[in-house]
Amino acid sequence: SIAGLNVKAYGARGDGVTDDTQAIQAALDAARQAGGGTVVLPPGTYLVTMRTHPLSSQYLTALVVGSRTAVVGYGKDASIIRLAGGQPAAPPSGHACVMLNYQIASGGDNGMLVQDLTVDGSAARQGSAFHDGIFWMRTRGVRHLRVRVKDMRGIARQPPSGETFHFETELGSDTTYQDCEALATFAGTASGFSANAHTNATWSNCIATGMGIGQGFTHWNCQRMSYVNCQAYRNGWYGFNSEISTGVTYSGCQSGRSSMGNVMHGYVLLGSSQMLLQSCSARNNGQDGIAFQGATDARVIGGDYSYNRYGMTLDQKAGNIRVSGGVTAVGNSAAPVAIPGYGLPLHGPLPSNAFPALPPSGQPLTSPFPMDCAVRVSAGASSCAVVVGGVDSGIVAPAGSSATVTVLAFQTIALRYATAPSWAWSAL
Repeated sequence: SIAGLNVKAYGARGDGVTDDTQAIQAALDAARQAGGGTVVLPPGTYLVTMRTHPLSSQYLTALVVGSRTAVVGYGKDASIIRLAGGQPAAPPSGHACVMLNYQIASGGDNGMLVQDLTVDGSAARQGSAFHDGIFWMRTRGVRHLRVRVKDMRGIARQPPSGETFHFETELGSDTTYQDCEALATFAGTASGFSANAHTNATWSNCIATGMGIGQGFTHWNCQRMSYVNCQAYRNGWYGFNSEISTGVTYSGCQSGRSSMGNVMHGYVLLGSSQMLLQSCSARNNGQDGIAFQGATDARVIGGDYSYNRYGMTLDQKAGNIRVSGGVTAVGNSAAPVAIPGYGLPLHGPLPSNAFPALPPSGQPLTSPFPMDCAVRVSAGASSCAVVVGGVDSGIVAPAGSSATVTVLAFQTIALRYATAPSWAWSAL
């Protein structure tokens, strides 16, 4: 058995019929008033209902969790907190949640843990009301271990309540999710995992699938977000979404899979910067594997971006995007890579109409391509010297002959010549 405050000692039945809200809350209050503790949910299905948060009329919640409180079950398939059907919608500009922290306005809650349980939002029984699952506001150091949140009734980008989520953390720091699942079996479900104006969050071995409205994983206005070996597939919008954030890392993540892609993009990087996608994949998505939309300073190392519309797209505001490390992008219906005006391969010869215009002698030109290229310079009636990255490469194409030089993504190249040469570009 697990030591702690057993909710059944406070009157919870766990029979899936009795409203156990007050009994579970009594155990949570006892832990909070003691400065922290472990609240234990033995195997069973615990029915809960929503009420006004004790410190804010803008929020409805079933359960309120205080600092240094652990809510621990006996496994995702054993201990289930189920939201009763017909629950009210969130107040204007507020939220309606199954689980929420105590000091939502002043902040200061820290050190909570949710482990080995499921939160079931009963989406099919909520009518037109929209709800969040586990929601943290202004918290620090919250951990989630082997937690499933399923079937939260969703709304996306519509007033008055805004987008809803299975897991959400907002205006806080240092949150971790390990071996967690956002699972939806109902079409009108919310997005999966979300962070909003947050600093330092990590998702490890997490899954988001079936989100009818929204993304699998999303964050907005955040710093230092890390996703490791996470999966997003069969979601209504994107697999992974990053908006106006910095320091974002995706490592070994999968967005879409055979016959179960996301409806739109695999990864959307919208106005974010300082990003790394390493050994990731985006397959069988309805639009693009990666959509760089105003994103800057991003690197893609290795991975598989196949069987989408485009493997990757860069809009006119995207900059300093570098692709390297043997990326695969086959079977895309349009092209492996799209930069403004061109569909390009990731490897091999680039179409001649995509070659940059030959600059005047000695004038540097920045490679417009996100991948490393081999440039073959064919000299005319005079020899042609090549300068790469502002440094004399020592490579000279003799008159009437050619030489090849490597130009890294967004590196500069300059040619010194008396008679204009020609050149051809190939992606390495």
